[in-house]
Amino acid sequence: MTRLVLVCALIAGCGGGSKVPPPKPPAPLPPPVAVAAVPTLAVTDAGLAGLDGKSRVTLVELRKELAAAGYSVKPDNNGMSLVFDVYRSAGAADDQLFYVVPNEDGTLFNIHVTSTKIASPQGWHVGGALSDLSNMSCECWGSQGDEVATCFHPGEHVAVVYERACSGMALNDERNRKVLQGATISRLVWQPKPWVAEPAPAAAAAAKDD
Repeated sequence: MTRLVLVCALIAGCGGGSKVPPPKPPAPLPPPVAVAAVPTLAVTDAGLAGLDGKSRVTLVELRKELAAAGYSVKPDNNGMSLVFDVYRSAGAADDQLFYVVPNEDGTLFNIHVTSTKIASPQGWHVGGALSDLSNMSCECWGSQGDEVATCFHPGEHVAVVYERACSGMALNDERNRKVLQGATISRLVWQPKPWVAEPAPAAAAAAKDD
């Protein structure tokens, strides 16, 4: 009898002994971490998506050139000029990758990258920012009255564009250029001819005096 009582005490099961508390439920998993979109296409000095300075920019030619890669092309006439919007799929607005601007003779004037999915070899992409513009040239670029700040490496074909009005600003002046450091890139622009730097204000004034 003594042995039975001792065994019951050890296992705490005979006679209504104390019960072991249930284990605590596991802690909830943390929410998923948002991952930034990784660019999947490259715009280089050679061009973008097979388009370059020799490309013909008409609806027929662009569709012929880009259809095999899974792109769709739609003309867009905003009342001022005709451009061709290029999409990854059937044409949903958030799938737009870039648009192509033709010259009057049907040659390629430039390409404007509007998607975060496209980057330059330097890592420039829409939505990104540059912390150091000291080795770049910047200027007011665009149609008169609608100029925007644009920066590039002279001699290269790709530039970054900031939707920042700059009419009358000398962006090649280092003090003025600092306002663009850390600003969000709104577009990349590729053109067949390399970008050329405007002379700095002091150099321009000296040349004028000569």
